[in-house]
Amino acid sequence: MNRPKGKKFITSMEEVPLMVDVPYVAELLQLNERTIRAYCRSGSIKATKFGKDWRIPKSEIERMYQGGVIA
Repeated sequence: MNRPKGKKFITSMEEVPLMVDVPYVAELLQLNERTIRAYCRSGSIKATKFGKDWRIPKSEIERMYQGGVIA
C-alpha cells in the first residue's frame, strides 16, 4: 500500500489511492490503528475485510473529511 511518506496532511484527494489500508488512514487522521479497526468492525467506516486486513475505499475517506471523522 502507498503510504503518505513523511506527510501529515494530504493537499488534495487526488493523492489518495482508490483503496487504502488501516495504517494509511490512521496516519492521515492522526488516530490509532486500533481505533480505525474498531470503526471498521462496527460499520462506522465502510470497509471490506481482505484476509486479516481491512481495505477502505477513497470515497469513505472523502466522507470522513466532509462530515467529520466519524459520522
